[in-house]
Amino acid sequence: TGTQFLPRVGSYSFYDFPKYPRIGAYSRSAEWDLLRATSSRYAQIYPGCCGQQFYIDIRYNIVIRRKAIFFTVMLTIPCMLIANSTPFVFVIPPNEHKMTFSISVFVAFTLFYLVLIELIPPTSLVLPLIGE
Repeated sequence: TGTQFLPRVGSYSFYDFPKYPRIGAYSRSAEWDLLRATSSRYAQIYPGCCGQQFYIDIRYNIVIRRKAIFFTVMLTIPCMLIANSTPFVFVIPPNEHKMTFSISVFVAFTLFYLVLIELIPPTSLVLPLIGE
């Protein structure tokens, strides 16, 4: 499993949010498992800034795992089945069944490509958010 650490981002304005975050808005995902979500509150003095005032720093630790079965079922297995049926075009004797089978394999590849286009984002600039 890979680990990713994000930089600390702070706000310079006051927000009147509840003292402890709630996980009540969490909804299960078809692609991700939430393994652990913790938060820690720190009071810190930053030297050279605003005297001896404490600034509150809240750090969230969220551990998620991608469900690999989704991609296996939706991408890998159909691709392998279609790819393994392609060589049979050359085994079938030359008659009308060969043409029918060839067109069926071509249509299957086309439909699989259309499903693949719907699953993958169009560009790397627009990525879906985890929370959606």
